[in-house]
Amino acid sequence: AHDVHHPLAKEFYYEDQRDAALRRAPSFRDARIPKFYGYLERVIERNPAASGHLVGDGVTTADLSLFQIIEGMRYAFPKASARLEPDYPGVVALHAKVAARPGIAAYVASGARIPFNEHGIFRHYPELDGEPSLEEEVVVVQVGFLNADQGDAVICVQADHRIGASITR
Repeated sequence: AHDVHHPLAKEFYYEDQRDAALRRAPSFRDARIPKFYGYLERVIERNPAASGHLVGDGVTTADLSLFQIIEGMRYAFPKASARLEPDYPGVVALHAKVAARPGIAAYVASGARIPFNEHGIFRHYPELDGEPSLEEEVVVVQVGFLNADQGDAVICVQADHRIGASITR
């Protein structure tokens, strides 16, 4: 996940490589996340113990790592996570199983856990999750006239490559 917001070099500030990050993010969301979630899903399915865990019949470090990865991805890429997770029920179920463990649940609820933030591996930059940034300009484009003799016009408002509204005067 780190190479999405720092695709050029970890030594550069995000703001200095934002354009490259914006180019990198769709590939990460649409190819890399599914690739790795798919791998984890297959490992769970092929576990001979059929326990819903990655290895064996009980919680291992691998399961705890999966839990933290899913937590981080939900923070950094909430829209992508919501869109993709239904395709990986074993991964989601294992995350829930780990989250429900009394010690884990108590720790998460205690406030002692360091919250995700913009200084760690999992950082939430809305524009990298496909959300328009508040800093982005709204571009107004006139696309054509309907009933030109009556002066009716269709105007499309485009923000972040999506049509946001159509209005007629």
